[in-house]
Amino acid sequence: MLMKIARSCFAAVFLPALLLFPADSAHASSPISVRAVDFYPSGAKFVFSVEADGDFEFDLPGAFSLDSVRCLTREHIASLEYEAIRVKDTTPEELKELERKADYAAMTLNRISGDRAAMTEAISMLRTPLNPVRDGLPNAESRIEYIRRALELRRQIANDLADSETIESKASQEWEKARQEYEARQQELESKKPFNSEMSIKARGTVSSPAALVFEAHTNAAGWRVEYEMDMDGVTGDITADMRAEAWQKTGLDAEGELSFHTRTPSAAVAPPEVRPLSVFLRDSNPRLNAQMGMATTAAAPMEAMDGADFSRPKAAPPPPDVISTMANVTVKGRGRVGGDGGIARVELGTFSMKSTPVLISIPEQNREAWIIASMDTAPASLLPGQAELTVDGAPSGRTRISESAADMMRMPFGMASRVTSKKELFVSADASAIFGQKIRNDGYTIEITNAMDTERKITVRDRMPIPSTDRITLEVKRIDPLPAERDKENRLTWDISLKPGETKKITVEYALKYSGDGVISYN
Repeated sequence: MLMKIARSCFAAVFLPALLLFPADSAHASSPISVRAVDFYPSGAKFVFSVEADGDFEFDLPGAFSLDSVRCLTREHIASLEYEAIRVKDTTPEELKELERKADYAAMTLNRISGDRAAMTEAISMLRTPLNPVRDGLPNAESRIEYIRRALELRRQIANDLADSETIESKASQEWEKARQEYEARQQELESKKPFNSEMSIKARGTVSSPAALVFEAHTNAAGWRVEYEMDMDGVTGDITADMRAEAWQKTGLDAEGELSFHTRTPSAAVAPPEVRPLSVFLRDSNPRLNAQMGMATTAAAPMEAMDGADFSRPKAAPPPPDVISTMANVTVKGRGRVGGDGGIARVELGTFSMKSTPVLISIPEQNREAWIIASMDTAPASLLPGQAELTVDGAPSGRTRISESAADMMRMPFGMASRVTSKKELFVSADASAIFGQKIRNDGYTIEITNAMDTERKITVRDRMPIPSTDRITLEVKRIDPLPAERDKENRLTWDISLKPGETKKITVEYALKYSGDGVISYN
């Protein structure tokens, strides 16, 4: 009987909780309609519209700065004011429902655990020794009947207790599942919560006639960076580059439609340049004072968010990027969607081509494989600083960072040529005595460069000879075979070597270092 009561209790209390409190619920719609968003390296400007008729009001998320909110359509405005207010309850309804579900599961578990404790106590009482006087049993027959019924009741309770253990275990599992679901959803929602979510900006006003009012507002909770996928033809050097913006924002409003990505954040305060007088003074020898004068500040590191990134290419190639360059800024236009929960979104900005000459550079001292370099006469106008995923002839070859330097843009590394290899071997150094106490150290090395590709290739090989750091050391070049195409003032050597398929060529460099005194030659 007790088992049936326990099971009925579980079904009546816990199962309706699962039906009454589903995991997902609808969110209230916002009267704000986002029209366009300008993304900056740090921050963003939203342009949005609000339908107004007579007296109106709307709430803007606290992620926007109060002093940046501005109405762009003033002709219909009779009055308008903004106020920063604290939000009373920012817990989403979905989280409240999950919390209630977990509470119901805990309540059911506690009730079943209480029933089991009562049954355990009843069995303990039935094990108490019989006292005829206390229990009112005047004769042996009544005592035997009492004992029989007590044993039967104890067996029944023991069976119910064993069955209830299964019910309690199931209830415990359901409670643990509800608790974990609540905590996981709580963490997820916390990570997606808009910046400064405990605050809101309330706008109130009156319009003379019904109108769609257009506003703009700025937030610091946003940013973007450019990213490329570049493929180089290993024979012609032609490069195809897909440009995209990697953007994020945590305002709570979704940015969808026309998006602009700027390379420079507008300055909050612009003042005329000025050359200040240079003062000279004597610093006090007090170390505490010196420490105070040497205080410095550090800039915050940029936000990195990569989770959920989609690097897949579109099926149809987008048009060329819409790049607008001015004296103070470069802007790239695009269309896409950037959610307001802080997740990384990628917006396709277009595809462009670049002409380059593929160059193979071998530096045996650093790597046995040759570098693949795309050499260009001028820096491409569409190329902005950013990360680039690289492929050569369609095969992944690496990842690089394109800097702001035009010189770096004109010589872009595309990875390593695994089938063009080199090997450098040093000579065994030999010291010999010379006249007048001067010593001589003979050094050198050989380089073997091999082309395992199926076409003839021109390889630029680079290496070096030592530079004497004192006039007590002099360098004498004995042999360089073949002669280098270039030797600069810092004794860096460059050879341009053509290799047929499967061919290996050798470079030999021999030199002597003459020095005086008891010092020991060392390289740095």
